[in-house]
Amino acid sequence: MLQATEAGLVSMSVEAILYGFSIFMYIITFWILRRNDHERYPKRGYMIVTILLLLCTTVGMITNIVRICQGFLNTNDLSGAVAYFNDPSKPTSVIRSCVFDAQSLLLDGVVIYRAWVVWGKDIRVVSLPLLAWCGLLASCIGINVALLTPSTKKLEGIFSPDIGQWITCMWSMTLITNVSATVLLAYKIWRTNRLATLWRANDQLSPALRVVIESGVIYSLSLVVALVTFAIHSPGHSIVLDLISAIISIVYNMIIIRVGLASDPLLRRRTNVKYEAHSAPSSDRSQRNGDESFHLGWPHSSPGNHKMKPLAIEIERFQETDSSTMKVEELGERTSRTAEHPVALI
Repeated sequence: MLQATEAGLVSMSVEAILYGFSIFMYIITFWILRRNDHERYPKRGYMIVTILLLLCTTVGMITNIVRICQGFLNTNDLSGAVAYFNDPSKPTSVIRSCVFDAQSLLLDGVVIYRAWVVWGKDIRVVSLPLLAWCGLLASCIGINVALLTPSTKKLEGIFSPDIGQWITCMWSMTLITNVSATVLLAYKIWRTNRLATLWRANDQLSPALRVVIESGVIYSLSLVVALVTFAIHSPGHSIVLDLISAIISIVYNMIIIRVGLASDPLLRRRTNVKYEAHSAPSSDRSQRNGDESFHLGWPHSSPGNHKMKPLAIEIERFQETDSSTMKVEELGERTSRTAEHPVALI
């Protein structure tokens, strides 16, 4: 069976690897936030959240290093190290818990905010994830209060009833928050993309939809694994906890990086040039060769031909609408503007 000391070493190693990868992603995220000057993109709020997540990730990494050093260097034998890692009231364990709670609250808050924005800032739509987020906040407070209460110092550690009920509630609330907000966000992007394809030939919102679904699935699966390992009282829960701490940073940065690069004006201009270069031969060739074929078919000035007269064509269109639907022209203009700026959706 996996011991607490072994779980501590494995979790430290995994977190260190993912921490280095997340630092690289943070650098790209800061570059995108500074580079993207679109007026709809809330750079200041995202910049503050990014800095806070980076600080939490760094503090969590430093805390784990101190925890490993104290657990192995400041104890006399292996049994003392096991007792140290199983004691949830140690300062390093409390700080580690507070940092993880802050990361979860920030990430889930960002997902709720994105869903709220794309649904027209209708608070009723995000009422379920918002209530779950409030439950997450209450459970995080309850966990840290239980960790600091002297009566919770038991041999079971975090699996003791006083602490375990709060941790189970915390995992459940963050899972409900993430799944519900991600489903709302993905459905709105899919619906907007479906309407936009009626007015645009290219599909610009599919990358945003894919990255939202991918990030939601990655984070949700990690939460399910954490909930299962805690329910069976496995020491591997410590590994999953540190793994999720790094996944939070990766998931948050992944959306900003992929959507930010896709909506960058310079990159979009280069993509359009490449697209025109590939699509131009068929049309331009018919235009260039068409000077001859065009003049052969429709001579402008030829003595033996009659002059063409303008032909007026009148088209009547009947359209049924109801009070719950928008006009086609207004809907097309709105979906076209939304498809041109996918960053505004998330």
